[in-house]
Amino acid sequence: MVGSRICKPGENKLIDRGGKITFHAPGQIVIYFILNLKEVSFKPTSLTSTILNSTSDTLWSFGLEHQINLEDPGIYINNKKLASIGMRIKNHISYHGLSINFETDLKTFNSINPCGLDVEACNLIDYIDIDKQELLKKLLQGFKKVIN
Repeated sequence: MVGSRICKPGENKLIDRGGKITFHAPGQIVIYFILNLKEVSFKPTSLTSTILNSTSDTLWSFGLEHQINLEDPGIYINNKKLASIGMRIKNHISYHGLSINFETDLKTFNSINPCGLDVEACNLIDYIDIDKQELLKKLLQGFKKVIN
């Protein structure tokens, strides 16, 4: 199952998805991949790289130059984190989550150490002019191709 949710104004969330702390706030695109690992061909690490590569392909289709970092899983622009991925597995169910800073107030994000890391975040709209719904549609199409 692939689904998405956009945080509503005033709805900041701290989520237990592995790592030390995960922050969701208005202006982020948040997508969770809830998969029964007994029914899919992915191991957790390959699922992480598959999600990041599919996200990267979509971003490249909009002409956005960026880098994937697999050591600190995410997508970066000029050493600033644009997208984060976290994972949690319980009873063979994957709760992998991807968040993309689209148009987020980064003051709070940059005041914490997400996943225990000292990294600065950035917003997608600071680099390209894109419609959030169009991006979300293309992301979901890409994920469905590689996961189904």
